[in-house]
Amino acid sequence: MGTGAQITRTGFIRGPSYASPRLIVVALLAAVVINGACITWLCSTVQMRSSGTYLESQLELWLHESRRHPDSPLAWATLGGIYESLGEAASADQAYDTALALDSGNVPALLHRAGRDQVAGDYDLARVHIFSAIENAPPWAEYRSWYRLGMLEEAAGRPGEALSAYGAAVTLCATCWRSHYRMALIYEQQGDTNRALVAIGEALRWAQSDPEVLETLERLSSLSGEHNP
Repeated sequence: MGTGAQITRTGFIRGPSYASPRLIVVALLAAVVINGACITWLCSTVQMRSSGTYLESQLELWLHESRRHPDSPLAWATLGGIYESLGEAASADQAYDTALALDSGNVPALLHRAGRDQVAGDYDLARVHIFSAIENAPPWAEYRSWYRLGMLEEAAGRPGEALSAYGAAVTLCATCWRSHYRMALIYEQQGDTNRALVAIGEALRWAQSDPEVLETLERLSSLSGEHNP
């Protein structure tokens, strides 16, 4: 090692020979204050930015994309989701319909159409659209369509079919707690407290702070205690 390198290393070790401890402490305190102020400003900026503002900026972006690529099902389906979040049902319907016209296998548009079928009371047509979504969904997203089918079957008064659909959903995605939660509620309605407890226990593994899950667990635990004093 050369003399210059030795001097540099020695100087680094003997930091006080270049700057006094007091100056270093002052500099560190200033850095902490500035950093804290920056973090506070960033947090307040994020809090002040409403979800509506974000959605409106996304709406502008995807409207631009739909004009640039009018034959893109992705652009139209994304627009449909944004309009839906903004509560603009008619615009959402139109955007999803356009996506479906461009791609008959577009999963978000199929599930949206199934929702409209359900509202209209046409459960058979809703099932057709959901099963089409299941066939066209990528493997990693298929569970969402099964969950949607479970919700449909519950609304149609078919708890057995709903349990089968939710069971398919959790087979594909064990961490998707909402299907476990819905299964627990169905088992509870059927008077099967033991199975309900197993299902709500699985939901709790992945949603430990969800108030509905916690409330259901407490209720089922109380029922279990009554049946097994």
